[in-house]
Amino acid sequence: MLDRDTVFALDTGDRVRVTEHRFASMADRDACHLRVTVTPLDVPATVVIGTGIDAHRRNMEMLPVYADGTTFGYDRKWEKWSRSTHLRARDRGFTAGAAWVVTGTIDSNVEIAYAMAVRPPAANPSGGRASAERVAEEFTFAADAGSTVGIDKAVGIATSRDHRASGAPRERALATAARDGFDSAERIPPWHGRISGTARTAGSWATTAPRSRCASPCTTC
Repeated sequence: MLDRDTVFALDTGDRVRVTEHRFASMADRDACHLRVTVTPLDVPATVVIGTGIDAHRRNMEMLPVYADGTTFGYDRKWEKWSRSTHLRARDRGFTAGAAWVVTGTIDSNVEIAYAMAVRPPAANPSGGRASAERVAEEFTFAADAGSTVGIDKAVGIATSRDHRASGAPRERALATAARDGFDSAERIPPWHGRISGTARTAGSWATTAPRSRCASPCTTC
């Protein structure tokens, strides 16, 4: 669980509190959750919250430091930086109440799907935007001074290496994102039966098909 609570001062002197709560579930390792709330403290405000999935990832986020005057030929540059691209985006889009991106590893051809569902549906979405490797949505709220608005975001992850799971990774990721809200996911005990086998692929954790480990009675497994 990671919590952040920050108060920003605008150029006008008015203050805005932004709070984030995020966690990756140990009970449901193919799910992550985020809650963002915004509170204009001094004056009414129109609040726009944007969120999305960014599959533009590289193995090397920062270039190494070399002595001044160090140069590399074209072939060496290709070896050192171009091949740091481990994933290639295959598909992305929007469906009812959710958005998704599908990527694949370049050499081993493992498919990895990420899907997000945003709650509450009463928020006013301004429409989704997509590029080759990203999907994003914005939600607009009218907030009075001192009132709090926000969204809950659930992300599901699935891979083609989940050999005992049925269905395509995209469909399984969408089902995971739609399954639990922030509060219900937070209450699932870590020993719950959703923990089964796990496979780690390209920095993501995903579960295989669930097997119950809960003591009777259990109404969730």
